[in-house]
Amino acid sequence: MEAYFYEDIYSYETTHWWYVVRRRLVHILLKKYLSGSRPFTILDIGCGGGKLNEELRPYGNVTGIDPSPEAVRFCQSRGL
Repeated sequence: MEAYFYEDIYSYETTHWWYVVRRRLVHILLKKYLSGSRPFTILDIGCGGGKLNEELRPYGNVTGIDPSPEAVRFCQSRGL
């Protein structure tokens, strides 16, 4: 992916319907299939700007990976 797309992802992933609905679905699935003991160990592959990674923290230990140095920088700016 082109480096400049990561800035768009970072700025849109908190409000754009696609990212909002996708995160909501992830929460629904986690609550449905992983109810019970916590904390979980979660790997967020292709974490992009890091918003999902940030929201998964209440479920346990989250590690986000992305091959793009730009994506990693945006995650770091979120404190991830």
